[in-house]
Amino acid sequence: MKSLSSQRLIDAYFSSIDLKLEKEFIQLLLLEIKKRNINIDKLPPCTLKSDINFEGERE
Repeated sequence: MKSLSSQRLIDAYFSSIDLKLEKEFIQLLLLEIKKRNINIDKLPPCTLKSDINFEGERE
């Protein structure tokens, strides 16, 4: 995961949610996001999907 840029990690996280990939994979990405201290709540609106909460589940 260290070779993955933060932006690519964020993109992978939201894409995995959109594609409804395995929950364990989404949680792994979220764990790495938290390890890097990336606050996805404060990303620009164009980066976030409005119907996705921080835990990686659709509202």
